[in-house]
Amino acid sequence: MGAGPADPGVGAEDRQPGGDGPLGRPGAGEELLTRYGFVDIERITVPFAWEFADPELFARAIGSMGPAYEAMENAGEQDFVAFAVEQAGEHVRAGLPLRATIDAVGYLATNQRDAPETPVEATDVELDVTDVPTP
Repeated sequence: MGAGPADPGVGAEDRQPGGDGPLGRPGAGEELLTRYGFVDIERITVPFAWEFADPELFARAIGSMGPAYEAMENAGEQDFVAFAVEQAGEHVRAGLPLRATIDAVGYLATNQRDAPETPVEATDVELDVTDVPTP
């Protein structure tokens, strides 16, 4: 979940130029959703991997995302890129792409306005499967 300038319903205190700002803090996403009326909040993690041809491409990609903004502001763009290339270079293996594993975090939640007053139980639902075509 990114809180950028174009995100409707997100207060200025939740935004930060080029990044998620305080949303990177553990529990901050849940607090934000609660503040805007969401309930039944569930944090999910989706692991995935990026592959890059070389350390320079890795540095360009990682430098284009929000969290790099602060690092570049503090260290300078050239130092950030040099450090990223150096760190990625330590993981290069001949004949294989450079791989970065990352956990993407998302949230599932219900807006209180849309939540049913009483929960629907599985036994309350009747399914008619007589018209379902078989392969």
